[in-house]
Amino acid sequence: MSFDDLSVVEQKLRHEHGGKRVLLAEDHRLNREVTAELLHNAGLDVDAAINGIEAVAMQCCLSSALAS
Repeated sequence: MSFDDLSVVEQKLRHEHGGKRVLLAEDHRLNREVTAELLHNAGLDVDAAINGIEAVAMQCCLSSALAS
């Protein structure tokens, strides 16, 4: 994938989903950091978890806070 392709994808992501919150679950630290930065640069609010268990716990906490 070229840089031009990435730019188009980033623009589309920003246009269709900018400002939305996403939960990223990735156990590899470097992958997590790079992916979170790319998503943030595309206009998304990123919460990152180190694994699926942490992601589920984070989602439960977020859902409870929104319901209150």
